[in-house]
Amino acid sequence: FLVGERNPFTEPDHLEKIRLYITKQFESFNLSVNQEAVDFENSRSFNITGKPTGTQSTPFVLAAHIARCLADHTFHTPIIFSAFTLEEYGFIGSRYFIEKAVTRNETFSSMISLEMLGYKTNAPQSQTYPPYVDTEKYPDSGDFIAVVGNQLSGQLTQSLTEGMKQ
Repeated sequence: FLVGERNPFTEPDHLEKIRLYITKQFESFNLSVNQEAVDFENSRSFNITGKPTGTQSTPFVLAAHIARCLADHTFHTPIIFSAFTLEEYGFIGSRYFIEKAVTRNETFSSMISLEMLGYKTNAPQSQTYPPYVDTEKYPDSGDFIAVVGNQLSGQLTQSLTEGMKQ
């Protein structure tokens, strides 16, 4: 049932089912769950975060998609698993999350965002890139995972790339 339109205007009931599912999943991983209301154009959706209990110091924000895979892992760095709402409308949920964190003087050491995982095709010419990307360096089919980061995130990007190869 997770597949489907996540539109707060035409499918609010579906969006609510997804919210309840993610909350239940986070709780099943023994995460402390927080739901933060995000109001957008006369609709209300929710960002959902989950933290391993006892998280105190500067956390590392990680997409909710891998919470299940890491549920039994002990972390040396505090982790916040996040499920941001309304990202298709211009990063509404993640922007709201950061704005609220700033007002609470919260800081984060890093963030990993998993974007568009779950679609694969090896058809030639199926992968497109923004105009500033040198397409000669990258595949033209959509059958790979790219790790992308800015210069300030170089060490994190390299560590993640190496870890994914293992």
